[in-house]
Amino acid sequence: MCRTLSHKLEVSSVIMFFSIGKKKKSNFTTCHKAGDYYICLDDGWTKFSKGQKQIFFKGYVLGHKTKTLISKMEKNPLPKYKGNFCCIIVDAKQITITHDIHRSFPLYLHGDQVTNLKIGKLIGSNVYVTIQKGFAINKNSYKNYSISNEQIPYAKGLKHIHKLLTKTFQTFLKHNKLPIKIFISGGVDTVLAYSYLKRLGAQFDILDTEYKKSTKFFAKNKKLIEKFWAYKQIHNWHEPCVLVTGSCGDEYMMRNPNTVKKFFDFHGIDIANKMKKECYHYKYFNRPENKKVLTAKKQYFKNIYLAKMELFRNMSNDHQHWHLDNTLYFTPFKDLQLADLILQLPTDQLLQQALDAKITKDLIALNNKRDLDLLSKYKNH
Repeated sequence: MCRTLSHKLEVSSVIMFFSIGKKKKSNFTTCHKAGDYYICLDDGWTKFSKGQKQIFFKGYVLGHKTKTLISKMEKNPLPKYKGNFCCIIVDAKQITITHDIHRSFPLYLHGDQVTNLKIGKLIGSNVYVTIQKGFAINKNSYKNYSISNEQIPYAKGLKHIHKLLTKTFQTFLKHNKLPIKIFISGGVDTVLAYSYLKRLGAQFDILDTEYKKSTKFFAKNKKLIEKFWAYKQIHNWHEPCVLVTGSCGDEYMMRNPNTVKKFFDFHGIDIANKMKKECYHYKYFNRPENKKVLTAKKQYFKNIYLAKMELFRNMSNDHQHWHLDNTLYFTPFKDLQLADLILQLPTDQLLQQALDAKITKDLIALNNKRDLDLLSKYKNH
Protein backbone atom coordinates (compact mmCIF):
# COMPACT_ATOMS: atom_id res chain seq x y z
CA MET A 1 0.00 0.00 0.00
CA CYS A 2 1.43 3.38 -0.96
CA ARG A 3 0.33 7.01 -1.08
CA THR A 4 1.84 10.17 -2.53
CA LEU A 5 3.01 13.03 -0.29
CA SER A 6 3.74 16.62 -1.32
CA HIS A 7 6.12 18.64 0.82
CA LYS A 8 7.72 22.05 0.81
CA LEU A 9 11.46 22.11 0.06
CA GLU A 10 13.41 23.38 3.04
CA VAL A 11 17.07 23.66 4.13
CA SER A 12 19.51 20.75 4.26
CA SER A 13 20.28 18.84 7.45
CA VAL A 14 22.61 16.73 9.57
CA ILE A 15 24.15 13.32 9.10
CA MET A 16 24.82 10.39 11.44
CA PHE A 17 27.98 11.98 12.77
CA PHE A 18 30.04 11.33 15.85
CA SER A 19 33.36 12.29 17.38
CA ILE A 20 35.36 10.45 20.04
CA GLY A 21 38.26 12.33 21.56
CA LYS A 22 39.85 14.11 24.47
CA LYS A 23 37.82 17.30 24.12
CA LYS A 24 34.11 18.00 24.33
CA LYS A 25 32.82 19.19 20.95
CA SER A 26 30.30 22.02 21.17
CA ASN A 27 29.24 21.53 17.53
CA PHE A 28 27.54 18.19 18.38
CA THR A 29 24.04 17.77 19.79
CA THR A 30 25.03 15.67 22.83
CA CYS A 31 28.31 14.66 24.47
CA HIS A 32 28.82 11.78 26.93
CA LYS A 33 31.83 11.52 29.26
CA ALA A 34 33.56 8.14 29.04
CA GLY A 35 36.63 8.05 31.27
CA ASP A 36 39.20 10.42 29.78
CA TYR A 37 37.20 10.88 26.58
CA TYR A 38 34.04 12.42 25.23
CA ILE A 39 31.63 10.67 22.87
CA CYS A 40 29.84 13.39 20.93
CA LEU A 41 26.81 12.53 18.79
CA ASP A 42 24.09 13.95 16.57
CA ASP A 43 20.41 13.17 17.23
CA GLY A 44 18.82 9.75 16.81
CA TRP A 45 21.19 7.54 18.82
CA THR A 46 19.98 5.02 21.43
CA LYS A 47 21.93 4.35 24.62
CA PHE A 48 22.03 0.87 26.21
CA SER A 49 23.58 -0.35 29.46
CA LYS A 50 25.04 -3.88 29.68
CA GLY A 51 26.59 -4.40 33.10
CA GLN A 52 29.47 -1.93 33.32
CA LYS A 53 29.35 -1.21 29.59
CA GLN A 54 27.66 1.73 27.90
CA ILE A 55 26.60 1.21 24.28
CA PHE A 56 25.51 3.83 21.75
CA PHE A 57 23.70 2.62 18.63
CA LYS A 58 22.21 4.15 15.51
CA GLY A 59 20.89 2.57 12.31
CA TYR A 60 19.47 -0.81 11.36
CA VAL A 61 20.74 -4.37 10.98
CA LEU A 62 19.33 -6.93 8.54
CA GLY A 63 17.92 -10.09 10.06
CA HIS A 64 18.20 -9.08 13.71
CA LYS A 65 16.41 -6.92 16.22
CA THR A 66 18.58 -4.13 17.62
CA LYS A 67 18.63 -5.53 21.16
CA THR A 68 19.67 -8.96 19.85
CA LEU A 69 22.46 -7.38 17.83
CA ILE A 70 23.68 -5.34 20.81
CA SER A 71 24.04 -8.49 22.91
CA LYS A 72 26.06 -10.19 20.18
CA MET A 73 28.31 -7.25 19.36
CA GLU A 74 28.95 -6.50 23.01
CA LYS A 75 30.52 -9.98 23.26
CA ASN A 76 32.20 -9.96 19.84
CA PRO A 77 32.52 -6.60 18.01
CA LEU A 78 33.92 -8.10 14.78
CA PRO A 79 31.81 -6.61 11.93
CA LYS A 80 29.87 -9.38 10.20
CA TYR A 81 26.26 -8.22 9.99
CA LYS A 82 24.66 -6.52 7.02
CA GLY A 83 22.80 -3.26 7.43
CA ASN A 84 23.65 0.39 7.93
CA PHE A 85 24.63 1.12 11.53
CA CYS A 86 27.25 2.25 14.01
CA CYS A 87 27.73 0.77 17.48
CA ILE A 88 30.04 2.42 20.03
CA ILE A 89 30.87 0.19 23.02
CA VAL A 90 32.43 1.71 26.14
CA ASP A 91 33.96 -0.31 28.97
CA ALA A 92 36.62 0.30 31.61
CA LYS A 93 39.49 -0.61 29.28
CA GLN A 94 38.58 0.77 25.88
CA ILE A 95 36.10 2.26 23.44
CA THR A 96 35.18 0.16 20.43
CA ILE A 97 33.71 1.60 17.23
CA THR A 98 32.05 -1.21 15.30
CA HIS A 99 29.52 -1.25 12.48
CA ASP A 100 27.93 -3.18 9.63
CA ILE A 101 30.29 -5.41 7.63
CA HIS A 102 30.48 -2.94 4.73
CA ARG A 103 30.80 0.16 6.97
CA SER A 104 28.30 2.64 5.59
CA PHE A 105 30.26 5.68 6.81
CA PRO A 106 33.84 6.96 6.46
CA LEU A 107 36.14 7.11 9.48
CA TYR A 108 38.92 9.67 9.95
CA LEU A 109 41.79 9.80 12.40
CA HIS A 110 43.09 13.07 13.84
CA GLY A 111 45.62 13.65 16.60
CA ASP A 112 42.96 14.10 19.24
CA GLN A 113 39.84 12.42 17.85
CA VAL A 114 38.29 9.72 15.67
CA THR A 115 35.34 11.07 13.72
CA ASN A 116 33.27 10.85 10.54
CA LEU A 117 32.61 14.59 10.39
CA LYS A 118 35.97 16.26 9.82
CA ILE A 119 37.92 14.80 6.91
CA GLY A 120 41.39 13.65 7.90
CA LYS A 121 43.48 10.47 7.65
CA LEU A 122 41.08 7.88 6.23
CA ILE A 123 40.77 4.53 7.99
CA GLY A 124 39.89 1.83 5.43
CA SER A 125 36.46 0.20 5.58
CA ASN A 126 37.98 -3.24 6.34
CA VAL A 127 39.03 -1.99 9.79
CA TYR A 128 37.18 -1.46 13.04
CA VAL A 129 38.78 0.70 15.72
CA THR A 130 39.43 0.39 19.45
CA ILE A 131 40.65 3.32 21.55
CA GLN A 132 42.63 2.63 24.72
CA LYS A 133 44.36 4.65 27.43
CA GLY A 134 46.46 7.54 26.17
CA PHE A 135 44.37 7.67 23.00
CA ALA A 136 46.13 4.59 21.64
CA ILE A 137 44.34 3.64 18.42
CA ASN A 138 44.17 -0.02 17.44
CA LYS A 139 43.13 -0.81 13.87
CA ASN A 140 41.57 -4.26 13.72
CA SER A 141 41.49 -5.60 10.18
CA TYR A 142 38.86 -8.02 8.94
CA LYS A 143 37.64 -9.37 5.60
CA ASN A 144 34.61 -7.49 4.33
CA TYR A 145 34.14 -9.14 0.93
CA SER A 146 34.86 -12.27 -1.08
CA ILE A 147 35.47 -12.62 -4.79
CA SER A 148 34.19 -15.43 -6.96
CA ASN A 149 35.89 -16.42 -10.20
CA GLU A 150 32.82 -18.29 -11.37
CA GLN A 151 30.80 -17.12 -14.36
CA ILE A 152 27.15 -18.11 -14.44
CA PRO A 153 24.54 -18.01 -17.24
CA TYR A 154 22.51 -14.82 -17.35
CA ALA A 155 19.08 -16.26 -16.52
CA LYS A 156 20.46 -18.21 -13.55
CA GLY A 157 22.48 -15.25 -12.30
CA LEU A 158 19.51 -12.90 -12.57
CA LYS A 159 17.47 -15.28 -10.40
CA HIS A 160 20.26 -15.36 -7.79
CA ILE A 161 20.39 -11.56 -7.70
CA HIS A 162 16.61 -11.31 -7.51
CA LYS A 163 16.57 -13.79 -4.62
CA LEU A 164 19.27 -11.84 -2.73
CA LEU A 165 17.48 -8.50 -3.13
CA THR A 166 14.14 -10.02 -2.16
CA LYS A 167 15.72 -11.35 1.03
CA THR A 168 17.31 -7.95 1.76
CA PHE A 169 13.98 -6.16 1.53
CA GLN A 170 12.10 -8.90 3.41
CA THR A 171 14.51 -8.94 6.35
CA PHE A 172 14.45 -5.16 6.60
CA LEU A 173 10.66 -4.96 6.49
CA LYS A 174 10.31 -7.74 9.06
CA HIS A 175 11.97 -5.75 11.85
CA ASN A 176 11.29 -2.15 10.78
CA LYS A 177 8.64 -0.33 12.83
CA LEU A 178 9.10 3.15 11.37
CA PRO A 179 7.11 4.86 8.58
CA ILE A 180 8.74 4.25 5.16
CA LYS A 181 9.13 6.90 2.47
CA ILE A 182 10.61 6.84 -1.04
CA PHE A 183 11.27 9.48 -3.68
CA ILE A 184 10.95 8.02 -7.19
CA SER A 185 13.33 10.18 -9.20
CA GLY A 186 12.89 8.31 -12.48
CA GLY A 187 16.27 6.66 -12.03
CA VAL A 188 16.59 2.88 -12.24
CA ASP A 189 17.77 2.43 -8.64
CA THR A 190 14.84 4.15 -6.95
CA VAL A 191 12.40 2.45 -9.33
CA LEU A 192 14.04 -0.91 -8.55
CA ALA A 193 13.68 -0.27 -4.81
CA TYR A 194 10.05 0.81 -5.30
CA SER A 195 9.29 -2.36 -7.25
CA TYR A 196 10.51 -4.57 -4.38
CA LEU A 197 8.60 -2.58 -1.75
CA LYS A 198 5.41 -2.83 -3.77
CA ARG A 199 5.76 -6.53 -4.63
CA LEU A 200 6.36 -7.42 -0.98
CA GLY A 201 3.28 -5.52 0.16
CA ALA A 202 5.08 -2.86 2.21
CA GLN A 203 3.23 0.23 3.39
CA PHE A 204 5.05 3.37 2.29
CA ASP A 205 4.64 6.97 1.19
CA ILE A 206 5.79 8.23 -2.20
CA LEU A 207 7.30 11.73 -2.21
CA ASP A 208 6.77 13.97 -5.21
CA THR A 209 9.42 16.55 -4.28
CA GLU A 210 12.47 16.92 -2.05
CA TYR A 211 11.83 17.44 1.65
CA LYS A 212 14.57 18.58 4.03
CA LYS A 213 14.51 19.92 7.56
CA SER A 214 17.10 22.27 9.00
CA THR A 215 18.69 21.47 12.37
CA LYS A 216 21.01 23.22 14.80
CA PHE A 217 23.72 20.67 14.04
CA PHE A 218 23.64 21.47 10.34
CA ALA A 219 23.83 25.19 11.01
CA LYS A 220 26.97 24.64 13.07
CA ASN A 221 28.62 22.18 10.66
CA LYS A 222 27.34 23.20 7.22
CA LYS A 223 30.76 23.63 5.60
CA LEU A 224 32.02 20.26 6.88
CA ILE A 225 28.83 18.38 5.99
CA GLU A 226 28.63 19.74 2.45
CA LYS A 227 32.01 18.21 1.65
CA PHE A 228 30.11 14.90 1.46
CA TRP A 229 28.51 15.10 -1.99
CA ALA A 230 25.67 12.64 -1.31
CA TYR A 231 24.21 14.95 1.33
CA LYS A 232 23.62 17.80 -1.06
CA GLN A 233 20.62 15.85 -2.42
CA ILE A 234 18.83 14.01 0.35
CA HIS A 235 15.63 14.09 2.44
CA ASN A 236 15.03 14.13 6.18
CA TRP A 237 12.29 14.73 8.73
CA HIS A 238 12.10 15.69 12.40
CA GLU A 239 9.97 12.66 13.29
CA PRO A 240 11.52 9.13 13.20
CA CYS A 241 11.11 7.48 9.78
CA VAL A 242 12.94 5.59 7.02
CA LEU A 243 13.87 6.85 3.57
CA VAL A 244 14.55 4.12 1.01
CA THR A 245 17.40 5.18 -1.30
CA GLY A 246 19.08 3.92 -4.45
CA SER A 247 22.46 4.66 -2.88
CA CYS A 248 25.40 2.67 -4.35
CA GLY A 249 23.28 1.24 -7.18
CA ASP A 250 25.59 2.73 -9.83
CA GLU A 251 28.78 1.54 -8.16
CA TYR A 252 27.75 -1.93 -7.00
CA MET A 253 25.76 -2.81 -10.13
CA MET A 254 28.27 -1.92 -12.87
CA ARG A 255 26.96 1.46 -13.99
CA ASN A 256 29.52 3.85 -12.53
CA PRO A 257 32.03 5.39 -15.00
CA ASN A 258 35.12 4.53 -12.93
CA THR A 259 33.93 0.98 -12.29
CA VAL A 260 33.01 0.16 -15.88
CA LYS A 261 36.21 1.77 -17.20
CA LYS A 262 38.43 -0.51 -15.11
CA PHE A 263 36.39 -3.63 -15.80
CA PHE A 264 36.11 -3.22 -19.57
CA ASP A 265 39.72 -2.10 -19.93
CA PHE A 266 40.67 -5.55 -18.66
CA HIS A 267 38.41 -7.14 -21.28
CA GLY A 268 39.77 -4.93 -24.06
CA ILE A 269 36.47 -3.14 -24.64
CA ASP A 270 36.39 0.60 -25.32
CA ILE A 271 33.10 1.41 -23.68
CA ALA A 272 33.17 5.07 -24.76
CA ASN A 273 32.85 3.94 -28.38
CA LYS A 274 30.01 1.54 -27.54
CA MET A 275 27.67 4.22 -26.24
CA LYS A 276 24.70 4.93 -28.54
CA LYS A 277 22.20 7.77 -28.35
CA GLU A 278 19.33 5.47 -27.37
CA CYS A 279 21.19 4.11 -24.32
CA TYR A 280 20.02 5.02 -20.81
CA HIS A 281 23.50 6.26 -19.83
CA TYR A 282 24.16 8.20 -23.06
CA LYS A 283 23.82 11.72 -21.63
CA TYR A 284 25.31 10.84 -18.24
CA PHE A 285 28.42 9.19 -19.67
CA ASN A 286 28.87 12.10 -22.07
CA ARG A 287 29.12 14.65 -19.29
CA PRO A 288 32.63 16.17 -19.50
CA GLU A 289 33.79 14.72 -16.16
CA ASN A 290 32.53 11.22 -17.03
CA LYS A 291 33.73 11.31 -20.62
CA LYS A 292 37.17 12.20 -19.32
CA VAL A 293 37.15 9.04 -17.17
CA LEU A 294 35.93 6.76 -19.97
CA THR A 295 38.45 8.06 -22.53
CA ALA A 296 41.45 8.07 -20.18
CA LYS A 297 44.53 5.93 -20.73
CA LYS A 298 43.82 2.20 -20.57
CA GLN A 299 44.46 0.53 -17.21
CA TYR A 300 46.13 -2.88 -17.05
CA PHE A 301 45.51 -5.71 -14.61
CA LYS A 302 47.39 -8.99 -14.61
CA ASN A 303 44.24 -11.08 -14.20
CA ILE A 304 40.51 -10.72 -13.56
CA TYR A 305 40.91 -11.40 -9.84
CA LEU A 306 43.22 -8.38 -9.42
CA ALA A 307 40.85 -6.27 -11.50
CA LYS A 308 37.93 -7.25 -9.25
CA MET A 309 39.99 -6.57 -6.12
CA GLU A 310 40.55 -3.02 -7.32
CA LEU A 311 36.82 -2.59 -7.96
CA PHE A 312 35.85 -4.01 -4.57
CA ARG A 313 38.34 -1.82 -2.69
CA ASN A 314 36.88 1.24 -4.38
CA MET A 315 33.30 0.16 -3.74
CA SER A 316 33.83 -0.66 -0.08
CA ASN A 317 35.31 2.79 0.56
CA ASP A 318 32.64 4.67 -1.39
CA HIS A 319 30.47 5.95 1.46
CA GLN A 320 27.24 7.66 0.41
CA HIS A 321 24.22 7.57 2.73
CA TRP A 322 24.23 6.76 6.39
CA HIS A 323 21.66 8.57 8.59
CA LEU A 324 20.44 12.10 9.38
CA ASP A 325 19.13 12.78 12.86
CA ASN A 326 15.87 10.81 13.23
CA THR A 327 15.73 9.80 9.57
CA LEU A 328 17.23 6.38 8.84
CA TYR A 329 18.32 5.44 5.33
CA PHE A 330 17.61 1.98 3.96
CA THR A 331 20.43 1.31 1.47
CA PRO A 332 19.63 -2.14 -0.03
CA PHE A 333 22.20 -1.93 -2.84
CA LYS A 334 25.22 -1.31 -0.60
CA ASP A 335 26.09 -5.01 -0.46
CA LEU A 336 29.34 -6.47 -1.80
CA GLN A 337 27.64 -9.85 -2.13
CA LEU A 338 25.37 -8.17 -4.67
CA ALA A 339 28.39 -6.75 -6.51
CA ASP A 340 30.04 -10.19 -6.55
CA LEU A 341 26.93 -11.76 -8.10
CA ILE A 342 26.69 -9.00 -10.70
CA LEU A 343 30.31 -9.57 -11.74
CA GLN A 344 29.66 -13.30 -12.24
CA LEU A 345 27.31 -12.54 -15.15
CA PRO A 346 28.51 -12.86 -18.77
CA THR A 347 30.61 -9.95 -20.01
CA ASP A 348 28.24 -9.11 -22.87
CA GLN A 349 25.38 -8.71 -20.39
CA LEU A 350 27.54 -6.53 -18.13
CA LEU A 351 28.27 -4.35 -21.16
CA GLN A 352 24.53 -3.91 -21.74
CA GLN A 353 24.14 -3.04 -18.07
CA ALA A 354 26.85 -0.37 -18.34
CA LEU A 355 25.28 1.07 -21.49
CA ASP A 356 21.55 0.72 -20.86
CA ALA A 357 20.98 -0.62 -17.29
CA LYS A 358 19.73 -3.91 -18.76
CA ILE A 359 20.22 -6.02 -15.62
CA THR A 360 18.49 -3.49 -13.39
CA LYS A 361 15.62 -3.14 -15.85
CA ASP A 362 15.24 -6.92 -16.03
CA LEU A 363 15.07 -7.07 -12.22
CA ILE A 364 12.33 -4.43 -12.22
CA ALA A 365 10.42 -6.46 -14.81
CA LEU A 366 10.62 -9.56 -12.60
CA ASN A 367 8.64 -7.60 -10.01
CA ASN A 368 6.28 -5.79 -12.35
CA LYS A 369 6.91 -4.86 -16.01
CA ARG A 370 4.62 -1.85 -15.68
CA ASP A 371 7.06 -0.29 -13.21
CA LEU A 372 9.43 0.25 -16.15
CA ASP A 373 7.07 3.05 -17.24
CA LEU A 374 8.34 5.08 -14.25
CA LEU A 375 11.86 5.28 -15.71
CA SER A 376 13.30 8.39 -17.30
CA LYS A 377 14.65 7.94 -20.82
CA TYR A 378 18.14 8.97 -19.67
CA LYS A 379 19.90 8.77 -16.33
CA ASN A 380 19.59 11.99 -14.33
CA HIS A 381 17.46 13.65 -17.04
